[in-house]
Amino acid sequence: KAFKVFNAVNNANWEIRFASNVLETMREQMITSGKNETGGVLIGISNAKTRTIHVVNLLPAPLDSQVTPVCFFRGVKGLPGAIRMVTENSGGQLGYIGEWHSHPHGPESVSATDLKTVQRFKAEFDKLRSPLPVFLTILTPEKILPFVF
Repeated sequence: KAFKVFNAVNNANWEIRFASNVLETMREQMITSGKNETGGVLIGISNAKTRTIHVVNLLPAPLDSQVTPVCFFRGVKGLPGAIRMVTENSGGQLGYIGEWHSHPHGPESVSATDLKTVQRFKAEFDKLRSPLPVFLTILTPEKILPFVF
């Protein structure tokens, strides 16, 4: 299936291309989680020069994640190994690209908690040899909202 293309909500210069199955899986996980938020890690590749992010897969929320109707705190149990396996199996072409979580009750925007998390990731990512943008996607019952910071 073709990729679904979006521009980042907060920076239209960034184009996000989601494999259709990724969006379908995100929706299924949101429905399964019921009233609680859910989320996970996005797998793909980012090109800072063209300001394009390709999302080709996702990893579900680790078992130590914490979920409530108003918060999702992604855990880490088993995540580093799973990401390392993706990177190794793709010959270093694919890897961690960002985070996603649901807002089953709104808002259709980033929350104050989301912004604090973005700042924490930004401080960490800016120290990398090849800095990554902070890429966050929020899924609501009505919208897919990608943000790039």
